[in-house]
Amino acid sequence: MQALISGRKIEDDSRKDAILEVVSDKYGRAILEKTMGKPKSAIEISAETKIQISTVYRRLQ
Repeated sequence: MQALISGRKIEDDSRKDAILEVVSDKYGRAILEKTMGKPKSAIEISAETKIQISTVYRRLQ
């Protein structure tokens, strides 16, 4: 995760808050980990992480 954002300064407070909200949530972190290498569908994410599909959809919104 650090390599992904290193070198980028985020000025917008609402964007900072959104990023912090995602990484502070265990489901958000799991989804990020599974999708950093390549894009995946919600069904793939759910199957790989054992997170309920409805939760995956909510986090992806």
